[in-house]
Amino acid sequence: MAHEVQICVKDCAETDEGGGNNEMVYTHPSHAYLDYCLPFPKGGASVQVNVTLTGDFKEWWNDYGKTFWRASGDVLLCLEVIAFSTLVALILSYAYIELLNYVAGYLILFCTLLIGVAGVVLGHAMFTYSKDVAANSYMAEERSDFLEYGAYTVWTLTGLFLLIMLFLRTQIRIAIEVVKEAARALSDMKLLMFTPVVPLVVTIGYACLWLYIGLAVFSVSELRHEPMPYLIEEHDGEQTAYYNRTLSIYRITPDQIYASVSIHLFHGLWTLQFSFYLLYSVIAGAVASWYFTPRDDNGDKLIGGAEGLPSSPIWQSFCRVCRYHIGTIALASLIIAIIQTLRAFVHYMEKKLKNGGNPSTVATALLKMLQCCLWCVECCMDKINKNGLVWTAIYGDSFCVATCSSFALIWRNLARLAAINTVSTILLTIGKVCIALANMCLFGLTLEYSFLGDQLFSVYGPALVIFILSYLVARMFMAMFEVLIDATFFCFLVDVENNDYGMMLAHKNLQKLVGKYKKESKKQARLAKMDVYGNSQTRNSDSKDQEIELEERSNPAKEKKKKSQDDFKSNDLDE
Repeated sequence: MAHEVQICVKDCAETDEGGGNNEMVYTHPSHAYLDYCLPFPKGGASVQVNVTLTGDFKEWWNDYGKTFWRASGDVLLCLEVIAFSTLVALILSYAYIELLNYVAGYLILFCTLLIGVAGVVLGHAMFTYSKDVAANSYMAEERSDFLEYGAYTVWTLTGLFLLIMLFLRTQIRIAIEVVKEAARALSDMKLLMFTPVVPLVVTIGYACLWLYIGLAVFSVSELRHEPMPYLIEEHDGEQTAYYNRTLSIYRITPDQIYASVSIHLFHGLWTLQFSFYLLYSVIAGAVASWYFTPRDDNGDKLIGGAEGLPSSPIWQSFCRVCRYHIGTIALASLIIAIIQTLRAFVHYMEKKLKNGGNPSTVATALLKMLQCCLWCVECCMDKINKNGLVWTAIYGDSFCVATCSSFALIWRNLARLAAINTVSTILLTIGKVCIALANMCLFGLTLEYSFLGDQLFSVYGPALVIFILSYLVARMFMAMFEVLIDATFFCFLVDVENNDYGMMLAHKNLQKLVGKYKKESKKQARLAKMDVYGNSQTRNSDSKDQEIELEERSNPAKEKKKKSQDDFKSNDLDE
């Protein structure tokens, strides 16, 4: 099998003598098996061939190259099924978002308990294994101490995680309701699922143009006239036809290339970031329009009319962004592009220092630290810019005003921000993995037991491709839904700080949690009043409150007004 000669035939009968194929070097009877004509005796159409691979043929058949080639053939054979699986992955992603309205809280509870149990079990296993290692292995003391301290670390981190989840339980419940609110927004504006498609196509087109221009930039050179090399001028002591000639050659000038590449790289980063922020602003504007639309008596958003949700909120948001906020988006993307260009320059310096040989340890450490600092600055500025874009979508302020105001709003709600980030990360990660696995299992079993199963060498190749594509589709969908969560959460914070309980535009379940939190604040304020003025005065105040409450129960309008005033005062106490 060292020297292989393979040809493609339409029918395995062509391999036999007299088969009519003149290109056959060695004629032999064969039988079709997994798109191969194997040299086994032919049988009738109903004969099942049992293939036994031995010796050199087995080694050839199971070679990595042959396995990859057969897997590639299986993928090509299942292209239609794979393309359909991506559509199913999109449908499953939407179904998962709808399912979050019912199981989001249970998923968070399950993951919390799972992390707690896994941490305890892992720590116990490490601690137990450290005792076994101490008695039976080389360098027992060092390895035992490492495992023992590792177990203590795992237990500590697990305990801290559970304590954080316990202390933030109220904020986590609010975060879960915010995620459900984002799911309701997607349900009312289903076209949001397809908003990333157009920017993705435009971005791919721009990326192709950017690469083409990059190749042109790298090909820029200067025509120079240089003396002909000596070996070409003379051969075996005799002058050639090229003697005393001039060699014309194009030379690349590094300084020109570096300047052009830097400008080209900066332009590409700025444009890509601008397109991403444009999409983010459009989605945030549509979510803001949806969130601040009044609700009907059933708790659903009004659609149509003067106060209802417009018929095309996404298109109106796009037009509003293009007319009023292009400068804000350009400035926000410019800041990120500058930071990314600096990171690319630092990375280039690392490569040059490494390729130069024997790089200085201090210089390498400084460049690594600078790279890390720039990455942290980029992440922080990206989050600040996104919050500023949502603020701009709500209030229409300029970039500087929007970023400062949004930062102040987030700073006043750090606990809620931590809760929403934890909840959204857990739920979206579960969604991406489960959707990819479910889609892979569904279509893997379908291929195994369908008519294509007999034509495939193995379903593992197509199943792996389906898993990768399904994960990418789910990831893109969850990234879009994460934008909805961020915008909805920001709108909720604005709603809480500007509207009283009962007058908020959030869902009734979310209002109940906020109202319960305000009642607790009101109770704490009353206890503080008791410490200052004494118990007797508080009892008199309580009796007066009871009399007023009895009086207001007979007058519902007055009761509602009083309730709104109390909640407004309570909101002031919270702040």
